[in-house]
Amino acid sequence: MAMNMQRERILEALSLAERHIGAGECQLRLQRQVIAELHRGGHDAADAEVLLRSNEQTQKLHFADRSRLLRELAASSGQQQA
Repeated sequence: MAMNMQRERILEALSLAERHIGAGECQLRLQRQVIAELHRGGHDAADAEVLLRSNEQTQKLHFADRSRLLRELAASSGQQQA
């Protein structure tokens, strides 16, 4: 029973990580559009580019979290079968 609860917890966290990744992709796309518009308009995009880099780092963390959770899920599946 405890193994099922652990697996459920991992699946919930995995679902959240997937939502974060999806939202992050949208945010990155929008931020790149903002930067392109600033450049086209001859405006300084330095602050927008800093924000983009920060968002890219956050997105990398979301991907790493998802990878970790997938490993945990695989390990819990292996333990269930044992």
